Amino acid sequence: MDSNRVFRAVLSAALCSALYAVGYGCGGPPEFRGFRTSDGFTIAADLHLPDPDVPAPLTLLGHQLARDRRSWDPLVPRLVDAGWAVVTVDHRGFGESVREAASPDDLDDLQKAALHLDLLGALDALADHPRIDPSRVVVFGAGISANAAVRCARENPSVRGLVLFVGLLEAEETEFLIERPDLPLLIVVDSRDRRGVTLTRQYARRFTGPKQLYFELPPVDSEEDVRWRGTDGLTVDSGLADVVLWFLDRAFSP
Repeated sequence: MDSNRVFRAVLSAALCSALYAVGYGCGGPPEFRGFRTSDGFTIAADLHLPDPDVPAPLTLLGHQLARDRRSWDPLVPRLVDAGWAVVTVDHRGFGESVREAASPDDLDDLQKAALHLDLLGALDALADHPRIDPSRVVVFGAGISANAAVRCARENPSVRGLVLFVGLLEAEETEFLIERPDLPLLIVVDSRDRRGVTLTRQYARRFTGPKQLYFELPPVDSEEDVRWRGTDGLTVDSGLADVVLWFLDRAFSP
């Protein structure tokens, strides 16, 4: 972690007590380290906060398959510098969220389909945080968490925008986005990711609202066969982070 990285935020005594209840404890200054979902999973999470003068809008970040919350590390300081609070989560069975399921293979089909509860749980845990504006939330999804991000928006009206690094959407979430052309939406894909481009173009034909935007980013190196998916695009010179920051500024201007 470089010198520009902000420290994780200190939670209130009430949240500290909640962390004791799930077994994390609060030795020294309490940190936001996790919460319990409504269906009983212990989720590890980190909270990063910008300048404390005013409550900040919130970005909530879910990760893709075979990754965890650390995959967002290159983007976090840029979001914070732009005035956004940031919460990154390890979905159930990934990263440090392994108390009830040591890996995704230990989840049954219903539990795998409930990744949105990991995101909703984060919003619930931070609903009363004095340095967060819970009415201005943008949820990010990548790959397997893309559908969960949209479902989170469908079930929680505080979600005012979505950023998706592609990902397959189910019928209910697709219909929700069709019916909500006013909801700011950004979908981004590497132009060499054939499956991702196919999905993105299908979505572009269906989600046609004035705030629903799509980007197929050009190759990182035209001389090499360099491909990326999801948050992996943050570790190469893809322009992915720049597009995300541009979208947030355009849609919300915190």
